[in-house]
Amino acid sequence: MTPMDLFYKGQVMNKIAQKVPYAQLFLLGLCYNILALFHVLLPSWVVAIAGLIFVAIFIAKVSKFFTFPQSLLLSTIALIPSSFLSMAGTSYANLPVSLFSLSIILLFLIILRKRTLEPWFAVSFLFFIIFALLSLTWVEYPLSALKQAANIGVFLLSFSICAYFYMHESSKQFLRTCIVVYIQTAVIFAFTVILQKVFIDTTGTVIGNYGEYALGRQSYAGLMGDFSFASLYIATGVIILLFAYLQKNVKNLSTLLLGEALLIGSLVITNARTGLFALAAATLVGAIAGLFKANVKAVVLSIFVGIIILVSGLGIYSNRGEQSLIDGSSRSIEYSSGIQTFVEHPLVGIGFGDENYEKYLGDNPLPHNFYIQYLMQGGIIGLSIILASFLLFLRLPLTKDKGIVLVLVAVFIGSMFVPDIFSSRYLSIIIIIAFVSCGTYVALKNEKTHVEA
Repeated sequence: MTPMDLFYKGQVMNKIAQKVPYAQLFLLGLCYNILALFHVLLPSWVVAIAGLIFVAIFIAKVSKFFTFPQSLLLSTIALIPSSFLSMAGTSYANLPVSLFSLSIILLFLIILRKRTLEPWFAVSFLFFIIFALLSLTWVEYPLSALKQAANIGVFLLSFSICAYFYMHESSKQFLRTCIVVYIQTAVIFAFTVILQKVFIDTTGTVIGNYGEYALGRQSYAGLMGDFSFASLYIATGVIILLFAYLQKNVKNLSTLLLGEALLIGSLVITNARTGLFALAAATLVGAIAGLFKANVKAVVLSIFVGIIILVSGLGIYSNRGEQSLIDGSSRSIEYSSGIQTFVEHPLVGIGFGDENYEKYLGDNPLPHNFYIQYLMQGGIIGLSIILASFLLFLRLPLTKDKGIVLVLVAVFIGSMFVPDIFSSRYLSIIIIIAFVSCGTYVALKNEKTHVEA
C-alpha cells in the first residue's frame, strides 16, 4: 500500500471511527481487570474464560472501524494491566504464557503471512534466537534461561510489528484510538491498584502483588510483577493523558482531572519511586529540549506536571515509613555485583534466568539497571544483539509527537532503575504507538506534498 493509499484509507476511517464506543470499551476493560485482580479467590477456569471473552468482545467492537491487525493491536493494548496473568487464569510464574504475549505472537504471524516482514528486524531477531539457544549450553538451569529469553524474544518481535504498522496500517484516527485505549487501560490499572489497597486493608486478604518491607513500607502493584514496573506504567499514563488533552484526543477537562487524580493516587499507593523520578527527569529533558515552549497550554502543562511530581513525591515520602525517599534500596550493591560479574564474563555473560544469576549473586536481586543487567547476563555480544533493533529509531521523525517523545524518555530513564524492563509489557506497546505516530506523520506529509505539487 502506497502512502497515498494509506492516507485516503485513513481519511475514510477518520469519518467512521468517530463512533468508536470508547465508554463501552472502558467499562468492558474495567470489569475484566477487577475480576482478574481477584483471580486467587476464583476458579482459574473462570478467569481464563473471562479473558478470552474479553478479547473476543473487544475485537468485535473495534473491528467495525479498523482492520483485524489494528483491532488485535488495540486489544493487546487493553491487555497490559492483566498481562502478568497467565492465559490459564493463574499467576504468570506458574505458566509463562499470557493472552498479551499470544497476541504479540499472533500479530507477528499475520505480518509473516502477509510477507511484509522488515529484513533488519528479522535478522536481528534471528541472531538473538541463535544467541539465546547457544546460551542454554553454558548455563546450569536452561529452563529458567529459556523463560527469560522467551520474554525478550516476544519483546523483539514487537519491532517487526512496529515496522508493519509504520508502513501499512497507520492513520490519524487509528493513532488517536491507540492513545485513548492506552490511557483507558492506565486509568483502569490505577483504579485496580487503589481497589487492591482498600481490599487488603479492609479484609487482610492479599490479592495481586503486595509487599511489606522493613521500616514500615507497604507497596501495591495490582497484577504487575514489579512495583517499579507499576509506578513507571502509571507515569506513562500521566504523560500521555496530559498531551492527549493538549492535542484534543481527550476533549473534556473533567476527564483529564479525574483520570489524573486516579493516576496520581495510585502512583502514591505503589510506594515505588521509579515512576516519579522518571516523570521528573522526562519533564526536565522536555523543558531543556524546548518541548513546552511557544504554547500557553504547554506552559500550563509543565506547571501541572510539576504539581503532580510534588504531590506524588510528598505522598510516597509519607508512605515509606522510616525509609528515606532517596534511599538507594541496596541498588549500589546490585550495581557493583553486576559490574563485577560482567567483568568476569565480558563476552557472553552468565546467561539468562533467575536461577542462573542467583548462582552468582546469591540473595542479591537482579541489578535494577538495563545496561548492567544485560551486560551481566548477555555480555557485550548479547547486549549488542538486543540493542540492534533500536537503531531504526534514528530514522524516525519522532520529534513530531512530543507526548510520545516524553513517554519514551520516561521509560528509558526508568529502565535504568528497574529489573528486566523487557518484561514490563507496556514498553512494546509504547514503541509500537511511536511507530504508528511516525507512520501517520509521513502519510500526512506525503499528502501535503502531493497537494502542493
